[in-house]
Amino acid sequence: FIIEIEQMSVVDLPVFKLSELIKNLGELGIKVKDADIRHPKAEHIRSIYEAIIEEMIDYSFTDFVDHFQPSMQMMDDLDYADLHTDLGQLFADTALISVMQGACIADFSMDDILRPEFKRVKKHLSALINFYCFWANQRNEYEQLVEGRNTITDERDNLIIENEGISMQLEKAKDVQDSQQKKIETLKDRAGELEQSLKLLNMKQCELQKESSERKYRAAEISDEISKLNVEMEKVKIACNSLRGKIVQSPSKVLQELSNKRSSLKNEQESLKRSEEKYQKLKAKYEALGVVESDVTEAH
Repeated sequence: FIIEIEQMSVVDLPVFKLSELIKNLGELGIKVKDADIRHPKAEHIRSIYEAIIEEMIDYSFTDFVDHFQPSMQMMDDLDYADLHTDLGQLFADTALISVMQGACIADFSMDDILRPEFKRVKKHLSALINFYCFWANQRNEYEQLVEGRNTITDERDNLIIENEGISMQLEKAKDVQDSQQKKIETLKDRAGELEQSLKLLNMKQCELQKESSERKYRAAEISDEISKLNVEMEKVKIACNSLRGKIVQSPSKVLQELSNKRSSLKNEQESLKRSEEKYQKLKAKYEALGVVESDVTEAH
């Protein structure tokens, strides 16, 4: 706190009237009388300064004194122990001076603690109260800023936790994706193999379709040939049936018929010969008649 207030510039602060000063101190919970300020006593005025400052620094000057005051055992071991009796209070007063100067009360000194004067006490208390009011306003803003910072910090922490959770989910998702990618690659390889097999099957199917077409054409030719053979077989059957009707059961009868046919043929040949001889005779007669007719015609 001392470091922060020392960075403030020195300003001229208003000095309260005595009545206003007593009223303002009362509002801070410090009860004083008119005579306490007009006829200031070092111990009382020091306690007023410390009470106001303790509100701002949240630390007790009594604890400060106790912290720096040597223990009784140490005092027994020190030479000239009487000189160290008020060592803790000396450190506390030095700290009080530093705080007062840091609160824009640049002329505050050890004399104002050990030998306070009315005008300077009124001036210093007025300045300290003004500084306290300024500090209170700034503290409200500071607390709001701290609250806002804490809220933002909490949100940041939540976001960090959420981000870590998302990162873990992303890692899991990445692992799943990698696993899925491997499966996809395997499926792609399998798909490539199946595609190659399908091409081979398509080629085989085309060959089978061609072979099937050729066999169908050959089957049609065979069917036509069978139909033709069936027609020929029907003809053969008819011829067989015709020949079967001409086949005789008795060879002697056939021989007799052949003999009869030969005799009949011989008779026909003899008859034809006689007819030929008769034709020749008639022809000769006809020619002779023709000559006679020609002669008769010439005779006329």
